Amino acid sequence: VAKLTHAISIFTEGILMMKTTLVGIIKVDPKQLLEDGIRKELVKRVALALHRGLIFNPRAKPSELMPKLKEMAATMDGFHRSFEYIQDYVNIYGLKIWQEEVSRIINYNVEQECNNFLRTKIQDWQSIYQSTHIPIPKFTPVDESVTFIGRLCREILRITDPKITCYIDQMNTWYDVKTHQEVTSSRLFSEIQDTLGTFGLNGLDRLLCFMIVKELQNFLSMFQKNVLRDRTVQDTLKALMNAVSPLKGIIANSNKVYSAAIAKTQKIWTAYLDSIMKVGQMQILRRQITNELNYSCRFDSKHLAAALENLNKAILADIEAHYQNPSLPYPKEDNTLLYEITAYLEAAGIHNPLNKSVVQVTDQLVRSLCLLNISQKIPEMPADVVAALMFLEDYIRYTKLPRKVSNAIGNKDIEVFAGTDDCSFLVKRREKVMFELPLGKAGRSLMVA
Repeated sequence: VAKLTHAISIFTEGILMMKTTLVGIIKVDPKQLLEDGIRKELVKRVALALHRGLIFNPRAKPSELMPKLKEMAATMDGFHRSFEYIQDYVNIYGLKIWQEEVSRIINYNVEQECNNFLRTKIQDWQSIYQSTHIPIPKFTPVDESVTFIGRLCREILRITDPKITCYIDQMNTWYDVKTHQEVTSSRLFSEIQDTLGTFGLNGLDRLLCFMIVKELQNFLSMFQKNVLRDRTVQDTLKALMNAVSPLKGIIANSNKVYSAAIAKTQKIWTAYLDSIMKVGQMQILRRQITNELNYSCRFDSKHLAAALENLNKAILADIEAHYQNPSLPYPKEDNTLLYEITAYLEAAGIHNPLNKSVVQVTDQLVRSLCLLNISQKIPEMPADVVAALMFLEDYIRYTKLPRKVSNAIGNKDIEVFAGTDDCSFLVKRREKVMFELPLGKAGRSLMVA
């Protein structure tokens, strides 16, 4: 290391002693020439390392994901420490160059991967990340993915497939359905953070958004083909909407109503279930990515996190004040403030990925289809439980439910416990828990979960 450092120092000293000169009509700055050469070599080596290091065998058991991420993290850390060590000897801002070039490599690969979901592709000459002066190399795809970021994303989706794994929210962990062994956990995203940094996690989130949009578009195409063009299914769903509207009280003969509707729409449930499971899986992954981004931002850049949160709250307060009083200012259409701060907030994990709208749906039949799917989980309730619920509905409407045990009128063996968060009930009958009921605000009807 000492010999190499000495050689680099001598070489750099010689380069920097040279004065700016002209080669023909081209002005050559030795210092800039040295920096560009370092950038080119860095881009070439990092891009090659990411391409070779993130190739996975889908048949491997257990998955190669975590071992390869750890190995890749060690490689990237070696590059990073080398730049940090050598920057003073070559008189350049090594860490600045590192962040600029690594972010450019990752964002370019994310952009190329997302091209698969776009009708109008972004060409290299249109990309803000590609450069003719310091080009990012392109490699031949080894599978359906175009780049390493696509292979990484699809490997994560493969090992967390909801058909073979079960996600436990309290543990932030995926378990194998058959063996009950841990498959992966939130540590996976910490490892990705160590390997690809914030840019990599952001890129994964963006790619997952494109995949969600594609999945929803496929579902809507199926819905249009199998539902909107099928008069029988339409009539069934419209009859269901009429039967459950308005959403007040308990539906008479609910078991019969839902069973009949489910039987007549049986052919659409397989595709519907697949779409719901895939979208739900990707949304869970996006939540984990957001949590990791937010945690690392608060830990590594607490002042940045605090500044972004305060700025976000201030802007939202001003916008809310504008809607209450239109004479107050509001950002104009040509003002890029909202777009720019959104990028910062997403990079810092200060947002809720479940609130992002990706596909707009206005058809009432889609809503009724969702209602019908949820209704399959509703338990068959005895008459005394229905009586208790009807009593509670009236009680909540005209009074505010206190935080204490209430006995249903006429059914002393049924107890209804108010939840500590004012949003749930636990119905018990003869010391046996029957089911839990989420509760809306006072004045709204009870809905069974």
